[in-house]
Amino acid sequence: MSKKFNVKKMVDDLGGIIPTAQFAETHRTAPYRWIRTGAVSLKVLERIKSNCHRTINIDRYFEDTQ
Repeated sequence: MSKKFNVKKMVDDLGGIIPTAQFAETHRTAPYRWIRTGAVSLKVLERIKSNCHRTINIDRYFEDTQ
């Protein structure tokens, strides 16, 4: 069984597109691209984790796939 990172759920949990882009220190359109491609770089996740005002557990966004 493999895992897939649920980018949309993470963005929703962080408060939406704008707050997520602010946490990631990137342009507001970047989260749309992450959702569309299903990919986020480790560098971006590091920035989100360090800038987020609350504790975020990245592991919870990995979901099993068939």
